[in-house]
Order: sequence, then C-alpha cells, then structure tokens
Amino acid sequence: MRHFANTQLADLVGKEPTYQATPGKQEIPPQVAKFVDRLFARLKAIFPAWQAAFDGEEGYQEAKRLWLEALVNNGVTTAAQFKCGIAQAERSGSPFFPSAGQFIAWCKTDDYAALGLPTVEELQYRLNKFRANGGFAEIERFEFISDAEYWLITDLANKSIRSGYSEAEELKAMKTALDKMAKRLEKGEILPKPTRSLPERVEYLDPDKVKQGWANLKALVARG
Repeated sequence: MRHFANTQLADLVGKEPTYQATPGKQEIPPQVAKFVDRLFARLKAIFPAWQAAFDGEEGYQEAKRLWLEALVNNGVTTAAQFKCGIAQAERSGSPFFPSAGQFIAWCKTDDYAALGLPTVEELQYRLNKFRANGGFAEIERFEFISDAEYWLITDLANKSIRSGYSEAEELKAMKTALDKMAKRLEKGEILPKPTRSLPERVEYLDPDKVKQGWANLKALVARG
C-alpha cells in the first residue's frame, strides 16, 4: 500500500471550506486508489464544464492525487459513500466540476441522514431561518426538528456572533459541527434537553445605586 503525508494542498482542496485534513500519514486502501480514476471519469460525464477546474493534463493528474488524499483523510473509502456522492453530484444541476470538499460532503449525506442529522446545506437553511425568525430573542417560538438541531443551531449562531464569521468560515464551522455531532451520536451519547426559556428570576440593577456609583467614581477622579 502507498502512503501520502499531508501537504499544503492546492486550491482545489486547500481553500474548500468543508475540507478537513487529518494530521499524520494516512494509509491508502488499494480499492480507493483504483476507484479514483473511475470516479473522475464518471464526474467528467456529469459535469460538462469539468475542464475549467484543471490546468491542463498535469493539473488534472495532480487533482486526482489530491482528491485521493482528501478522501482518505476524511474517511470516505466505501462503495456506499461513493455511490451517495455520485447521486448527489447528479442532482446538483451544476455544469462545473465540484471541489474535493463538496464531493466529500455529498458522500457523507447518508451518514448524517442515518443519524437524523441534516446535510450542510440543510443546516445552513435552518440556521438562516432561525435568524430570520428572530434568533435568540424569539427562540421559544422556533420549532426545532430535534435536540441535535437545537444544539447545532444555537451553538453555531453563538459562535458566528462572537467571531463574526464570513460565509466561508460559517460553512466550515457547520461541517465541523456536524462531524462532531455525528461522532457523539454514533457513540450513543444522549444529548441534553434544550434550555430555551429565560430564567424565572431576573435581577435588575437599582437605578439609584447606579447613580450613586457614578457619583462616587466622579468624586474619586476629581480628587486625583
């Protein structure tokens, strides 16, 4: 068997938001190495504008090598996953060759569905719907599909507010969140129940105490 060390991947892979490399060397199963040639031939038939993605024959061959590394690093090595990815490719409606990260996400669609999780695209739609319906201010009115969706959406919405995600960064965060959630569910973890209500007791600052505090502060400043 051959081994590839992780490298600084080319634009086709390295800048794709959903691509995640696994540190270290990955063993390349021979059936996967053989399948990449057939996979590219199939994808070329699905995407008529495929040549726009490659810089000539040399770029095409390099892309196959990078895809092979990306597929293995992301655990896409079974015939069922490839079948799922190709089916999603056929439904995409785009004439252009997909990135490695996009194809990997397509291959994992059934993995997520089996665990009751959304795809990246579905999660993005639901997150945007949550925001459009008032976000955290109206969280009690939003109908979450499952406990998993609740934790995915609220965590992503929080992180996006704190970090000011770009669209690409948010897509990457969604992919990471889905992978982590899938691993938790695969282990049989029971998710905590959503906590959507406000605390029963909300304490407010006494306005008079606030004014007195400012007065004390001004006096200290005045005395130098």
